[in-house]
Amino acid sequence: MKPAPFEYAAPRDLDEALDLLAEHGDDARVLAGGQSLVRMMNARQVSPAVVVDINRVPGLDTLGVFGDNGSSTLRLGATVRQRTSELSGEVAAHAPLLAEAGAYVAHAPVRARGTVVGSIAFADPSAELPAALLALDGLVKVRSRAAERTVAADDFFTGPFRTSLAPDEMVVAVDVPAAPGRTGSAFVELTRRHGDLPVCGAAAVVGVGDDGRVSHVRVALCGADERPIRVPAVEAAVLGADGPAAFTEAAAVAADGTPVRPRRRRRPMPDKVRVRITVNGTRHDLLVEPRTLLADLLRNDLALPGTHLGCEQGVCGACTVLVDDAATRACLVFAAQLDGASVRTVESLAGADGTLHPVQRAFTQEHGLQCGFCTPGMLMGACELLERVPEPRREDVEEALGGNLCRCTGYQNIVRSVRAAGRIMADEQSEVRA
Repeated sequence: MKPAPFEYAAPRDLDEALDLLAEHGDDARVLAGGQSLVRMMNARQVSPAVVVDINRVPGLDTLGVFGDNGSSTLRLGATVRQRTSELSGEVAAHAPLLAEAGAYVAHAPVRARGTVVGSIAFADPSAELPAALLALDGLVKVRSRAAERTVAADDFFTGPFRTSLAPDEMVVAVDVPAAPGRTGSAFVELTRRHGDLPVCGAAAVVGVGDDGRVSHVRVALCGADERPIRVPAVEAAVLGADGPAAFTEAAAVAADGTPVRPRRRRRPMPDKVRVRITVNGTRHDLLVEPRTLLADLLRNDLALPGTHLGCEQGVCGACTVLVDDAATRACLVFAAQLDGASVRTVESLAGADGTLHPVQRAFTQEHGLQCGFCTPGMLMGACELLERVPEPRREDVEEALGGNLCRCTGYQNIVRSVRAAGRIMADEQSEVRA
């Protein structure tokens, strides 16, 4: 299934984005990373009339700490990618819980496009990042054309996939205040399979005073209610504790348990959107429908069928390509989002004379090929990994390709193939230097 037709707007500043939301209200949806929104649009669980792509709005990619050491605050803007947050030294130093929880979100190609703020605004009650923000006592910065307000995380989430946002408002950033000294944090979750949404998860922030007793504690759960929730009874059981007995008591407390709207009249938008995109080194200037997925653009408009479509939900990984050198699910990105981007597909690997890329040779030599349906996504994911980690460990390969499904279950040979490709590439580079 494909998304229903919609009108696409790519505002160039925040005022323009807010004007669009004020004009279209409930008929509009904000698009930042789109890893949840596009999946739901593909299944027609949601069908907005207007999609407002904020990725070109300057200033929304802010990631940094402001204020002095005594009262510093970490700010993440609306277009900061989850992968950027996960790998950020500032996030690791100021709010390690956010980085730890973020690493559990889906798989690396999803985190490469998905945004921290987008996950929070989406308000999935099972998602990791909303619970982490709640445990961190975070603040949500909200803007509309008329006003700006700051909402405590505990007041922002109102139900499953529901928040306190008005139709004309959008989240522009989240702030995480500095924790007192001697504070630690942790995130744990239970999933059926790595990369799935958790059945349940827990985020905790615990601080110890000069007397060695717990001086402050915040515990938040995901997947336990209709929204991420604090657990006051558990916090009370731990507060003031100076030994493991209180934590055992806290664990016992936790175990005890705690109509279709009419379309508004609106100004017309173009039926087609101009996209200037470089694919495998060739620049293309195209007019596409706003709902055209990158995978469909590659396969249908550019006659590059190597990008396979399996689930169109971002689950199987068969459509993995490299967008600006990051592994990306081509079924979860609209082509209109990628104006000015560079894309590499499996067709880019072999040389013009047919010489196979080292990754392709390794997959052949190590029998990493089965039916071949998953292979293009595996190859592109492997290339992205080897560009970052030339000599990957088995664990590195499993992490990079953990979200790519092999219908033939040939995973052992695929892991061997990727590691062999690293050795082949290293040998060839040594020969060139010699």
